[in-house]
Formats: sequence, C-alpha cells, structure tokens
Amino acid sequence: MEQLSAVLKVLQDYDQTRYLNKATLRLYELCYLRVEKELQQPLEEGMGLLEAVRYQANELIRQGKTSIIAYPTYSRMLCYLETGTIHDEYLRYNVTKTVLIQDTFKPVLKQYLAYLQSEGKSVFTIDSYRNVATQFLNHLGANDIHNIAEINGSLVISFFEVLRGTWVSTNIRVAASAMRKFFWYLGYEGAIFQAIPTNCPRHTPIIPMLEIEEDAAISSYICNGNGSWKDRTILSLTYYLGVRANDIINLKLENIDWIKGTLSLVQSKTRNLLVLPLLPVIGNCMQKYLLEERPRSNIRYVFLSYREPYHKLGGHSAIYAIIRRVFAELGIRDSKRKGSHLLRHHAASKQLQNWVPLGTISNMLGHKDMDSTTIYTTVEYEKIRPCCLAPYYKGATV
Repeated sequence: MEQLSAVLKVLQDYDQTRYLNKATLRLYELCYLRVEKELQQPLEEGMGLLEAVRYQANELIRQGKTSIIAYPTYSRMLCYLETGTIHDEYLRYNVTKTVLIQDTFKPVLKQYLAYLQSEGKSVFTIDSYRNVATQFLNHLGANDIHNIAEINGSLVISFFEVLRGTWVSTNIRVAASAMRKFFWYLGYEGAIFQAIPTNCPRHTPIIPMLEIEEDAAISSYICNGNGSWKDRTILSLTYYLGVRANDIINLKLENIDWIKGTLSLVQSKTRNLLVLPLLPVIGNCMQKYLLEERPRSNIRYVFLSYREPYHKLGGHSAIYAIIRRVFAELGIRDSKRKGSHLLRHHAASKQLQNWVPLGTISNMLGHKDMDSTTIYTTVEYEKIRPCCLAPYYKGATV
C-alpha cells in the first residue's frame, strides 16, 4: 500500500504541472481515492501493484469504459511503473500487455528497461522492446529454461516460429531488431545473432498527400488567410518543414535564431538536435504571433494557451485540433485523413517532387536512418513510371 500511495502522490504532483482548473483537479482527487479503494483488495490478496493496475485497466477496456477518468489514471500509473516517467502519449496504446511469468527473469528485465531508458529511448520504443523481451523470456520458461546463460540458437529459432503463428510478417522485422538489442545487452555475440531472421519484409504503405486544390488552399491560408497568427505559424511549421507535433509544442523562444534565420530543437522522438531554416513565410507568421497575439508570460515555450493560467499546449491533440479546425474552415478533407502527420508526409513528398535529394529531405525530417525517407518515393508516380517493367503474363516467354 505504501508503493501505491507513493505512485498516486507522483500523479498528483504531475497534475499540478498541467495547469488544470480547480474543478478538474478535484475530479482527479476523487478518482485517485476510488482507484486506491479498487486496488486495495487485489493488493491484500498478494497481487503485485503492476499486475493489479494492469488488471483493472483491462477490466475497463473489457467493459468499454475507456472514456471515464479512471482509464487515463490507470494508464498513467502503468507508464510510471514500467518506465519511471509519465507520458500522456502513452494513453494512445492499449494497456493490455504481455506479463512476465517467470520471477527468475524479472531482475533481468527490469535492468534491461533501465538500460534502454538510460540510452534515451522513447517510451514507445521501450514498450515495444519490453513486449518482445517479455515474450521471449516466457518462451524460455515454457521450455524449462531458467537461466539466461542457457539460451541457444535453437530457442531463438523456435521463438520466431511461435511469433510467425500470430504476428504479421512485417512485424517480425520489429521483433528481430528488438531481439538483437536484447542479446547485445546480455553480452551475447556470434552464433546467437545468426539465429535471428534477416531480410524481413518491411511495411511500406502508400503515403497520403494533399490534392493540388487542397495544397493551394493551405498555402493561400498561411500567406493571406484570416486565421490567427498562432494557427498560421503552427500550420506553416508542419506544411513547409514537416516538424512533428510534439516538437512544435516543445519549441522554446531560445530555439529561434533571428539573426541566422534558423530553428534549433532537440527532437522528442530521437533526442537528436535538428536545425531547420526559418523560412520567411514562417518567420513572418511567428513574428506577428509573438508581437501581437502571444500572452505576456515568463514561460519560455513559444506557443501558449490564450487563457490564464498560461501554459504550453497540452499535447499532440492540440496541434491536431488546430489543423482540423483550419481544414474545416477551408472546406477540405472532410472525410479524409488530416493532422500533422499528413502535412509532414506532404512536405517531404513535395520536396521530392522538386528534385531535392533524399539525404536533404532526411535531414529536414530529422530521420536517424535515410532508409526511413525512401518511403516517400512511393508517391512519385511520374519518376517511378520509367522504372516499370512491361506486364508478364502467365504462359508467356521472356
């Protein structure tokens, strides 16, 4: 019960940083009391806190009650217990997770997750690697293996055979990457890595893009529209530079170099420094926003709420809401995909259409691996057309 009280105290402290009004804070306080009461019985029966929280969260999912305030509370608790941090984006993920069965391996898994966190991995990467490692450790237990030193290539091969029974082929690539990282952490080398499948198929979807008329409407809105300078600045950052929503939210005044004409930011996803050109259209919108619209505040974040108490935008959904509102005002993409990801994809694809090298586009997007950028070639129909082969019909000869 002491651990539960400590976790709830962390959540209460976190709420104080979210600039919630008194009524909302009171709702969360009542929720925490209810959560504490719901967890009391399973904890008294000997269930661990992590397992108890996951069980209650899964019950809410099963009952279709994910819209009530207890659901995000349990989800934040899971995030804190598993990663040591609280991340609102964690709520997007299903909290039904694989549970480690063998107590023998729990210290190994805990140390591995701490190692990933020390490397600066995102909460989503840690969760993905945790899931694969947990399934593999459970596979060891099912084969009566209780010591990490007893791992061999046959166990790795049989593990991937099990995964192929339930995972789609493109996800095997993710599992293979996670297993390499896990074995590297354990200190394995040589033959054990040869048992991990290579050349796994990669998921390469067709990237959505704006239609010509939609593209023109957004460009005109940024340059000549009647919207707020705040909306136009945010839209221009995603439309011209493909900046991620979380990086827009975390942009600070000191990240802007007006003399050099650059934006410098540490990406929330990769933790890498990204330096982008402050294009005139973006700089003009941002200057108007800072001088005419932005509330007077000591807070260093560029984009703030309009109402007191002033604070930075709440999350990815805040950027989505702005883009959705602008699209509705322009009368475009009523039933189609919208949001910052769409504009990020469009920015990259448009650069490619203008013969900008893939390496330059990769740098603009802040990709660690240039292979991540090649996906945008799937929308370059005119440039791909000369590469197409004539159809080969069954029974024909070459």
